[in-house]
Amino acid sequence: MSEYKEYLDRRSQEPTYANTFDLPSIVMPDNGNSMDAKHMKSIGYKYRIESQHVDRDHPTAWWWHDMKLFERVKERIEGKGFAFTSNIQTL
Repeated sequence: MSEYKEYLDRRSQEPTYANTFDLPSIVMPDNGNSMDAKHMKSIGYKYRIESQHVDRDHPTAWWWHDMKLFERVKERIEGKGFAFTSNIQTL
């Protein structure tokens, strides 16, 4: 049997993702800190901050559009185990 059977048996309306953050979609985590800043700016992101999770080897950058939004979700991100390691950067 195919190792992808579980995926292929899903109906199109069923989500294929798991372990998502309870955050608005306009705050995007960048696990591994690999996204290009010029590209992120071109698609509308205005701010960035770096963080480190206690259980991960690689840093995570966070991208978002609005400072008011970040103030609302900052505590929730920290509650997920992330510690901010840089100052907020404006793109």
